[in-house]
Amino acid sequence: GCCAGTSVFAGVVLLVLMKFYVHYEGDPAFTLIVKDAEDPTSGGGAVRVVATDSTVQDVLNVFLSEYATRYAPAWKAQLPHASLVDENKRTIPPTSRARAKIQDKMDVFVVLHPNTTGATTSTTTHHAENKAPTQSHASSTPVNASSSSRPSSSASSSSSKPQQQDIDSTTATQLRLIQGHLDEAVAAASVGAFQRAAQLFQSVLVSIPTAPLPLIRLGDIYISAGRPEKAVGYLTTLTEHHGSSMEGWILLGHACSQTGNHARAAQAYKAALELASKNPSYDPNLTEQVKVFLAKALYKQGDQDTAIQVLTIVLQANEECPQALLEYGIALEDRGKLLEALRIYLKVLITRGDNRTVREYLAALVQRPGVLAMLEKELLASSSTSSSAQVVAPALAFLATFIKDFGAIQQSRHLYTLALEMRPDSVSYCLNLVHVHELFLDYKSAMGVIASFLKRNPSTSVGPYITCDQVYRTLYPDSSPPPQPSMHTSSYTLSEEDLDLLAIIFTLCKILYLQGSNISELTQLMGLIEPTRKGRELHLTSIRNEHAYYCCVSQLTECTTPPLTPPSQAQEAGTSTHIPSSKDNDEGKDKGKDKGKGKGSQKSSEPAAGDQGALEDLSSQAARLGLRDGDLYVVGDSHCLAAAWRPLQMHGTQHVLTPRLVTGLKIWHLRKESTFFPKANFECAMDTLPDGASVVFLFGEIDCREGFLLAVEKCKYDTLEEAMSRTIAIYEEVLQALVARKKLRIFVHPVPPVLNETRHIVKAFNAMLRKSIEAIPSLRWLDFFDAMLTPDGMLLRDEYKLDG
Repeated sequence: GCCAGTSVFAGVVLLVLMKFYVHYEGDPAFTLIVKDAEDPTSGGGAVRVVATDSTVQDVLNVFLSEYATRYAPAWKAQLPHASLVDENKRTIPPTSRARAKIQDKMDVFVVLHPNTTGATTSTTTHHAENKAPTQSHASSTPVNASSSSRPSSSASSSSSKPQQQDIDSTTATQLRLIQGHLDEAVAAASVGAFQRAAQLFQSVLVSIPTAPLPLIRLGDIYISAGRPEKAVGYLTTLTEHHGSSMEGWILLGHACSQTGNHARAAQAYKAALELASKNPSYDPNLTEQVKVFLAKALYKQGDQDTAIQVLTIVLQANEECPQALLEYGIALEDRGKLLEALRIYLKVLITRGDNRTVREYLAALVQRPGVLAMLEKELLASSSTSSSAQVVAPALAFLATFIKDFGAIQQSRHLYTLALEMRPDSVSYCLNLVHVHELFLDYKSAMGVIASFLKRNPSTSVGPYITCDQVYRTLYPDSSPPPQPSMHTSSYTLSEEDLDLLAIIFTLCKILYLQGSNISELTQLMGLIEPTRKGRELHLTSIRNEHAYYCCVSQLTECTTPPLTPPSQAQEAGTSTHIPSSKDNDEGKDKGKDKGKGKGSQKSSEPAAGDQGALEDLSSQAARLGLRDGDLYVVGDSHCLAAAWRPLQMHGTQHVLTPRLVTGLKIWHLRKESTFFPKANFECAMDTLPDGASVVFLFGEIDCREGFLLAVEKCKYDTLEEAMSRTIAIYEEVLQALVARKKLRIFVHPVPPVLNETRHIVKAFNAMLRKSIEAIPSLRWLDFFDAMLTPDGMLLRDEYKLDG
């Protein structure tokens, strides 16, 4: 993430600091934003400050105390027993340091345990659209597709008991059973078990078809799951039998908008506004936001003039209304007024920086011709003082981070480059710029950024362990004695900057391996790193991903012989051994290997000519041995590293597998509507492949590990098989398009069955994937999945174990 600091948009201070969100999804729902103690403006509203050394229990106590003050006075006498869980519903150890377990922008959830006091628990869904409502009172937060809070209404009270008119004909035994199902459903939804909650709510409707609470919650669940057709059915029944439910009408409007029926959505929002006009107790903030929903529906329906009139009325009453400003900005963008739209998006970003929608629209806008230059001018114009770098650089980095998430990787690279030029000592900016270069597979520029940073900041170090100068001299040896590993113990606590610098060095090792560097020299660099790792749980820190790659590369260098030839043979052959500088003109290691390095490749600030290293590239070794490098590729997530640079015989000819790494890609990310940056990374990787190449595709492990079960749990699909089938259809479509466009010869690798916990899912997915791929003549299935398992089919064979 970005370093702490301030930036300025049109004279307004924007803080770029660590913060995270603590949610309680009971009734009333509430979100508390927790910020660093260093933030001078923290406090007030639904924002609280914790010390940097606070434990998870400290954070929980702060939340419970705040909730007690606002909604549950009974809790003040004795706080209830509760715990914090992450998005995967795993309990976060209460005695752990909060910063070690909770990352920047992370969402965590409060779960009350049985026999606690306070407000009655109700069910709400956690919408991904906006993970941190900033209203100061839960009942004033609007019911919409971007809120995790719900207003009170006649159909959604704090009690889960069925209404009397619905239960006159039921027996006492049935009532006890129904109440038990409602209580269990509410509890399941409060911890994100939406599939179970939906089943229980549906069982209640069998006995009481018009019960309002199940109808509202089922509609809410299926809106969140992206299945609005099902939501419309439940919410139509609700509004027909409980027409005074403002929440029901609002949710019906959201569901109809998702289906594209904007005319009916507008009617639903008008019905909600009519209820509000007759009931002065409704919160005016809620009424304001429903007007924005109405304007949005009218605009998409085609009645843009009326929509803009509604937005104007809202903004005349409250010129800071972020929802209205956002919709007004969209209208300006549609009319070609890009600078005005940009300014409005930036204004909304200041007040609602965590809002997913404004980030998405801003990322899309900066990809339009000329807008990035407008953005740069706006930022630079906001500060003309001598300390402008200290003010503007964090803003550039903040924007670069989130526009990257929505696929604006070219623009992100530009902004990070500017930020690092302003702050050449920033470890964080260097790390993030290197990672963006990786998305383009532009390893030459990434190496240039790292080498330049190491040379400019020789004394910067990872605690007392390893300095930039030591790493630089390992890469570019001179006449001085080689750097020696530190002898310090692990008692030193690494700071966030220490961790970021260590992440840069970890990433350097990964890039060297991906480029096919000499194993012995890579091992020398790892020797400097190892003392820093000893006794540390780096997999629990903010650099866990970089550390995981380092461990993978480290194990590959330790548990196998060098892929092609030992270093001694390489030296005897007289091969040139240096890291290419800009004078190499992409020859040597890049020749015939990485032509067209991806979209928008940049020339990096490489070390000066004459800075010699001893990192021989394996592509040169392959050429000497007669192996045909560059016409057989393995494209995949981290699992492709194990196959990288291995010799392979195919149809009597020796080849070497050239890696194309696409970090963190789920097959799900490749769907047409996705803008998530791993998809852009994948597209860059495809651009580096020569037409007609033979390519092994190795994806799907992340889908099996964390995609399918979570999607079913969130009710996006009814069954695991349905989720798998949809994902395979996306995979097929993408691969067949590549065959048509680039004439690739595609081989589909089975998903590796590496984890005991998900092996049953991998086996089921591979069975479906094999059947599907074998039915497509242009694709080839690599049929060796069973050989990866023990004879009983239960475990991964020992010789293939690398993870962990």
